Amino acid sequence: RRGMKPRLVLFLYFFFFIFVLVLSQNERRQNYPRHLVEHGDLIFEKNQKEIYSGYSPTSEHVTSVLENVAQINKLQSIDSVFIPVRVNLIFVGFDGDGHNGLKLERENFQPWFRHIDHELSHIIAPIGNHQTTTHAFATKKTNVKYKVISNVVKISPLVNTIIEDEILWNLRLERHDYAEKNHYVDVFRISTVLSNLLEYLNMTDSYTLFILNPKRPIDESESYGYRTGFSSEDIRILRNSKSRLQSYPEFGPHDDRPTLKLNRSTLSSNPKLNRGNLIADSELWANWYIKNYIANKTTDIDEEEDTDDEDDPHNLHQRLEVESDPHSVESVLEFAHEISKRGTRAEKRYLQKVLNEEIVEANCLVDGWISHERFAFIDLSAGPFQWGPTLTGAGIKTLNSLPRVPEPIEVDDLSLPTTAEKTTLEIIEYQYAELFRIRDMKCNGQSSPFCRSLDSRIRALALKIEESDESFSMMDLLKTKDISAESHRTFVELNRFLSKLGALVSHSFRHLFLPAVPLFATPYTERVTFHLVVVTQHNAYDPLESNSFDHLEFKRELLKFKLPSQEFVFATTKVSMDEDPSIVAAYSASIRTASLFTTSATGAIVNVQQHYLDSMQLESLLHPSHDKKLDFGLDDKDDSSHEGHSTSGVGHNWRHSRHIPIFLFSLNTSYPVLIDKYYQAKALSEAVVVVQNNIERWESRISCNGEPIIWNLKKPLKRALASTILALGGLIPTHISYDEASQRAIQNWFWSIGDNPLSSTSSGHHFSAIHKDIVFRNYVASSLDASIETINEAVELLSHQQLPQVMTKLPDLPIILTNISRQYNRTKHLWQKIAESTGGLRFDKAVSELKRLEESTSRLKGMAVDVKTMLGKFECENKRVEFSLIEYLFPLFLILDVLICITVYVVRPHKSKIKIN
Repeated sequence: RRGMKPRLVLFLYFFFFIFVLVLSQNERRQNYPRHLVEHGDLIFEKNQKEIYSGYSPTSEHVTSVLENVAQINKLQSIDSVFIPVRVNLIFVGFDGDGHNGLKLERENFQPWFRHIDHELSHIIAPIGNHQTTTHAFATKKTNVKYKVISNVVKISPLVNTIIEDEILWNLRLERHDYAEKNHYVDVFRISTVLSNLLEYLNMTDSYTLFILNPKRPIDESESYGYRTGFSSEDIRILRNSKSRLQSYPEFGPHDDRPTLKLNRSTLSSNPKLNRGNLIADSELWANWYIKNYIANKTTDIDEEEDTDDEDDPHNLHQRLEVESDPHSVESVLEFAHEISKRGTRAEKRYLQKVLNEEIVEANCLVDGWISHERFAFIDLSAGPFQWGPTLTGAGIKTLNSLPRVPEPIEVDDLSLPTTAEKTTLEIIEYQYAELFRIRDMKCNGQSSPFCRSLDSRIRALALKIEESDESFSMMDLLKTKDISAESHRTFVELNRFLSKLGALVSHSFRHLFLPAVPLFATPYTERVTFHLVVVTQHNAYDPLESNSFDHLEFKRELLKFKLPSQEFVFATTKVSMDEDPSIVAAYSASIRTASLFTTSATGAIVNVQQHYLDSMQLESLLHPSHDKKLDFGLDDKDDSSHEGHSTSGVGHNWRHSRHIPIFLFSLNTSYPVLIDKYYQAKALSEAVVVVQNNIERWESRISCNGEPIIWNLKKPLKRALASTILALGGLIPTHISYDEASQRAIQNWFWSIGDNPLSSTSSGHHFSAIHKDIVFRNYVASSLDASIETINEAVELLSHQQLPQVMTKLPDLPIILTNISRQYNRTKHLWQKIAESTGGLRFDKAVSELKRLEESTSRLKGMAVDVKTMLGKFECENKRVEFSLIEYLFPLFLILDVLICITVYVVRPHKSKIKIN
């Protein structure tokens, strides 16, 4: 009993201590509620009119007693905004009228192309100050996604007939010896026809990818491809025979010829066509084309001067008739004569360059093309060809990159017994058994045109057998010979072909229409000033003449990216290294030398020394800081060259001006000087650097069909345009993309085609409408992404603001909360309006709303900050200093328990130990 009282006292103290602890925790839970906006699963809106998706609070949060500002105004954190992108996939030559007679129906496309409709993120690739790396490089995730709306279309077989006729008519030999197996076609002869077709079908307001399968105009042992201009041998023949061409008419841009223009009023009055069934409309266009163009008639043709654009749908090329033997030299001269009389303006200008002894190299033979309009095409019957990095590199175009069209299974081609002893019934029974085995092996419960055709034929044969007087055994029919292994292999190859074609189409969306953006920001501004700073160290040649760096052509191409609401200003400054010591110091400190491997003319791998400029070092010396910079001759009030690159768009003050300095280093050395070992021009976050050398023929490290691609280092126009537009609008090369799963930059060199600055397989430098749209879409995506981030910050801020239980002490708070809700809905409405305008390719309308979006976003963020300030001030002013016994019970009892334990330990009686001797 003596030991029971202390134990009972300790037990009561312990029980009371737990009771006080529970009360204290309940008090704290009421004073500090949990965060009410949590990130749950992503909700993808099924309604296409809803272009944003968000997060919803869980049910336990809705039942909270005290609501925060974000919850009471029904504000949600936005995950992403969708921008619709419409793409047409047009298959030509797949009605049994193309190569290998392949015929595809709707059921063939569905398993392999129904996955095309999907969302693609607006991704950032590791392209910027550093070189593009294949190592893992995590980039920032954006809040913008693209909703790809694909439209698979089959058109009239007459269109394929026209394509085949154009290929055959314009086919030319690569070399004029009888051992040559390669042929080439002027690609603009095909792209102009396709452009004219799209204009009539009202499909110019979307993107189109043509999959061509024409019949091969040559033997299987030979090949044909596409290029602009002449082959190397044709160029050599024309230059050696220049004296024989002097009697021809003077070539010039004012020599025009009648242009065949489609007169829509005589064809159809329908303003809109059913894009799901364009067979009848495309057949109507084909009949017009055959009647008025191929037949050389003049009905429905308007005569007008052609334009400079090779892909203009109104510039249907005249047929150039060459009667000489295609293997003879006379055919080349006769072809040049035909161009001088009836060629387009671009063809005459190209012929002038060849005859004027300018450096003109033959372009690479390819089997696909990116036009100047909003379409591209892939010819599965052409090639195969290969191109890409010579020694090392990923994603190169190989001979097996494109799927080859297989030979389809033809049920009518089943071999039947030819012995004379077989009766008619035996033949019918043989056909029945063959078809029955094919259906069990190939269909397996599937419903396709092929399987339905088999079922109908099997039923017809069974009916004939039942009507016969002779009996038959089903088991005997099933014991007949098996289907041939060749038919089985062909059927498997068809599935492989469709799967590979589907993957190719899917990759084209990312590389061709929706590429990634660089690391640095490319915001929209109302005014853009391009400062071309020409730094020279010689007087050997004029850096800005037409045979070196064509400054006028440089401006002409950049003006394609000017929106009606924008102003482009070009400023040119020439600086000599002898006159400016700072530039000499920057150049000297940035020059480097590296040892690189390359291939020689004989194909051997050799080691060469490469001189190059370190771009980051050069940029740091030319732009050292904000208070110390190179003087471009600008007024201080207009100088904001660093502002355009420092931030990521909306959420900051609206940018009215942006400055892009372009440093052109013109050198006169006996060895080539590049940038970062491999580049002739490079876009950095603060500037664009270009190097010009007095070397007109230099073998690059990119090869095509076994031959190195030649660069003219004296004319850096092509690569200067590519780097400048990368700095302006984030347009990266078409062969580069980014894989979010592996977080690596990936390459696909197949799409390095076309007559544009981003292509490595041609010398052309003309941007297409696809490139313009990408830049304008990047403007919108950059602003939308920054706007969503700002809105989510505001929602996050409001979700932490606890509303007071007595609202009468804050009479202005309900008005502010109402304004917040209205501003939030107004911002979402602007998102939807901008996304719909961008999806309809009305970029000027979309960009005009960006300033309103920035103002609406900033206003909402400001309201959130005001609410936080108001509630914080209210809490401070109304906070009363009260003595709460419950808050102090826990520490008091803790101290008391410690004192009791010490006291008990000290005063408790100690038993004396008995001493035993």
